[in-house]
Amino acid sequence: MVALPLHANKIVRVIAERFPELETLAPEEQLALAAELTRKAARMGGIPDLTERSVAVLEERLDHFLANPESGISWEELRMQWPSE
Repeated sequence: MVALPLHANKIVRVIAERFPELETLAPEEQLALAAELTRKAARMGGIPDLTERSVAVLEERLDHFLANPESGISWEELRMQWPSE
């Protein structure tokens, strides 16, 4: 499990409190929303470690997955494949 910095956890809680309807989103919808927000933040320079090429590759991969959902694996499957620390 990836630990977020304390301030990031607080920000997530504040946003969830401001938009309680987010709690009603299905996991797939939450991931789609996160992807959209990440794309926007990246385009606005909010994620300085990503180059334009990195953003383009991530967008291509997301587009491919959205067009071919059977080509991906679930978060649970990924966690099972990830080496333990």
